[in-house]
Amino acid sequence: MLGDCALPELTTKRLQSFVTTLATTRMANGKERTRKTIENILLTLSSIVSTARAWGYTIPTVSLSDLSLPQDTPRRSRFFVLRDMRRIAQAADEPLGTICFLLSATGMRIGEVLALRVQDLDFHRKLIKVRCSTYAGQIGTPKSKASIGDLPMPPALESRLKRYLSSRHYRENDLGLLFAKSPRPSLLRE
Repeated sequence: MLGDCALPELTTKRLQSFVTTLATTRMANGKERTRKTIENILLTLSSIVSTARAWGYTIPTVSLSDLSLPQDTPRRSRFFVLRDMRRIAQAADEPLGTICFLLSATGMRIGEVLALRVQDLDFHRKLIKVRCSTYAGQIGTPKSKASIGDLPMPPALESRLKRYLSSRHYRENDLGLLFAKSPRPSLLRE
């Protein structure tokens, strides 16, 4: 889109044309670019232009406020209602059924659920301790500090977890994970 554009040609008009093209064409995956994505592209371009100026290139100064960016269109939130989640949790094989039940009952992120250890389940106080998360096969901290904490364990979830732990689907493992494929999960390292 800007490949044939010399640096001195980066005028407000040329950059506005670039923004319009970004806003009106779809990405390779078929999705439209959001306003935030376009802002991020422009900020990256701004960094490149600043470096070029530092190297002595003469480039027109264009402020983000000089450009007309697309308005954010509110996206309709996608979610499952309780009836849907019940059907999903009932239809899924274990351990996926318990994972889905846990997700819907607590609002935890999938990485937080997959990092749960049996010791994080406090059946006496009816709490689930969220302390870790998984990402790309690694156990680490949750996505945000607000995610670290204790969540209530409703009675239906408590009975589901107890049933899972006493079933053939639960596998004891070296890391104490609630959901592990093998006794020695090699992909998950601390």
